[in-house]
Amino acid sequence: VGWWDSNSSASDKGKFEHWRFKEGYEKGWEDALAFWFGGESGELGGSELGFIGWWKRVRVEGHKREKGNSGMVWEFEHGYEQGVRKFGEVVKGI
Repeated sequence: VGWWDSNSSASDKGKFEHWRFKEGYEKGWEDALAFWFGGESGELGGSELGFIGWWKRVRVEGHKREKGNSGMVWEFEHGYEQGVRKFGEVVKGI
């Protein structure tokens, strides 16, 4: 978010919907967490979220239904990818 704000023209800054990035990041983190802990017992399973492109498409469509579509839905997509990636880095100790 900071990079986009720092590297965009003043007229473009008002067009962003950074709340979409935040929601995407949180949803990506939550999905990765759900796979990591696995089953209903909550025991550590250590599984990684796979088919990320498919999961992202499903989540984006749900986001658009719930929050509406705009030219800034890409922020949700970027947030989702970063949330999944960051979760992986944290649990792997990278």
